[in-house]
Amino acid sequence: MSNEEQAKPNVEEKPAEDKPAEDKPAEEKPAADNTAVYVTNLAPEVTSKTLADFFGFCGAIKTLVLRADESKTDGTQEAAIAFETASAASTALILTNAIIVDRAIVIVPYTAGLGLLEEKKGEVVDGADIEQKDFSVPDEERSKTSVVASLMASGYKLGNDVKQRAIEIDQRLKIRETFTNAVHTVQQKIEEQHVKENLQQFGTTVSTSLETAGAAIAAGANSLGEAAMRNQYISSAWGALSAWGGSVAKGFRNITGMNGDDSGDAADVPEGEEKKTEATNEAPGEKVMEVPAAAEEKKEGEEKKEEEKKEEEKKETTAEAKEEAASK
Repeated sequence: MSNEEQAKPNVEEKPAEDKPAEDKPAEEKPAADNTAVYVTNLAPEVTSKTLADFFGFCGAIKTLVLRADESKTDGTQEAAIAFETASAASTALILTNAIIVDRAIVIVPYTAGLGLLEEKKGEVVDGADIEQKDFSVPDEERSKTSVVASLMASGYKLGNDVKQRAIEIDQRLKIRETFTNAVHTVQQKIEEQHVKENLQQFGTTVSTSLETAGAAIAAGANSLGEAAMRNQYISSAWGALSAWGGSVAKGFRNITGMNGDDSGDAADVPEGEEKKTEATNEAPGEKVMEVPAAAEEKKEGEEKKEEEKKEEEKKETTAEAKEEAASK
């Protein structure tokens, strides 16, 4: 063995170990904008007005961007169209393969990574500068089939399956709407029935309370009437008023007890006028109270005035006699 071989260290060569590949984070796909669409395969002759006229059938346009497709060399263009509503954008998506100028266009949902609406390079048209179509109903209430029919009536050539897709979507929406309306109707009927039951229960409670209150008032009134008629003062006054109803009695009125017998002397009354007496509802044993007649007091007053008049005349006669004697 040579000296050079001895000088080399005895080192075993190890094979290179494979390093584990580093995990790379998955790239997130840009979220789709449900109010915008991306249109490709547009002919060089297509203008922003051409697109506004076509897509205006779907709904109000907020922004339109048209520019050359950099991946093509034949002048093909691409465009992004943002609508005011998601319903208008969903209608635009079913129009893919429609013929504009001389090409079948391709329409897909717009994503932020495309950059057209963000960068706004190329021809950018604001919705305020677009002559929007005037629809009598909102985008959400217009059927896809009606939009397709309007485009066909305006002379646009649509794909063979466009009309069928529109019908299928409308049917799905109609079924969903019918189901939603049915659920709403059931809920409304349940609420109405609940309210009706509450009103019926409330009405029964009020009716019962009123009947109870009415019975109590009637019973109280009857008791009050009986108690009042047993009172000698009220009973006497009631009897007097009843007796004086036809005319003014002259004299004293005797109020009798509940046995109905007249007691006491009745006062004189003018000729042709019957004597009237009224029995009271006094309980047996209660004291009967006599009530003087107002007419008797009037009579006494008149008699007193008559006496005073006679006395005055007598005095005047005496005075005249004295004057006559003096003059002689």
